Amino acid sequence: MKTMRYILVFLLSLVFCFGLVAAEKPVKEKKAKKTWPEFPFKRFYVDAYVGYGFPLTSVKLTGDYQPDFDYHACTMGEGLRVGINFAYNFNKYLSLELGGMCVAYLNTDGGGLWWLIDVFDTVEQDGESHIVSRKFAELWDSRNVESHMGQFSIQLVASPGFARWNPYVKAGLGFVAGKLEARQRYVMLEGWTLEEELYCREYAFKQSYFHLGFVGAIGLSCHLSKTISLFFEWQFSVYGISNIYWGDGVLQSETGDAALVSAFGFRTDRLVDGDHVSFSSHGLNIGVKFKF
Repeated sequence: MKTMRYILVFLLSLVFCFGLVAAEKPVKEKKAKKTWPEFPFKRFYVDAYVGYGFPLTSVKLTGDYQPDFDYHACTMGEGLRVGINFAYNFNKYLSLELGGMCVAYLNTDGGGLWWLIDVFDTVEQDGESHIVSRKFAELWDSRNVESHMGQFSIQLVASPGFARWNPYVKAGLGFVAGKLEARQRYVMLEGWTLEEELYCREYAFKQSYFHLGFVGAIGLSCHLSKTISLFFEWQFSVYGISNIYWGDGVLQSETGDAALVSAFGFRTDRLVDGDHVSFSSHGLNIGVKFKF
């Protein structure tokens, strides 16, 4: 026990001595943390950006009939987009922004429905039916929708006003307007090779639209100088659905023998009366901001 006491007193003495030595050393001044320069406040800014939009809803060209067919999403906001915004800064925390955007390259597709018909002729011989000829045919009803879309928005932009990296959020109202161009192709193909068109009928029509909705974004701005910034944002827009009535289409061309359609047992009227098209989207924008 005495040995343990001596060891404990020795260790305490070392701690006390090291403490006295440390206390006699001058305290070093801490280095000041590096800070970004405070960029001057600017009342206005204008920015330009490019981005890509993805479908926000899963609206597809399914119409009023659902056979086994791989339909594609049909969203007029999907594709490469470009835009420009002009804003007034109330202060470094809140701004009012007016903007315009268009889809420069629409990336969407149509859909359709199909039937395969097996037609054969028989004869009776010795009380049994025998196949003497056989034919195959397929009927396709393909549809495609394109659009020239423009979006106009008014949004409030809020941020904490940081010096270099400044996050922000946007929210406001959006308006989309444009014209839909729809095409429908009603084709009967020879079933063995699926290459020969026995009958073809094509329709086309245009339809104007206008929708009011909500727009917003979450982004990050990087100040490069007193007047220039880069920004990255995830933007979204929510709009209503447009209805397409295929019966409004104008007949463009008709080839082949229409009697074949009935002969093979296919319907001769429109296979689909209407469809729905979405304008909602979300996606990444990258741009440059000029302050003045």
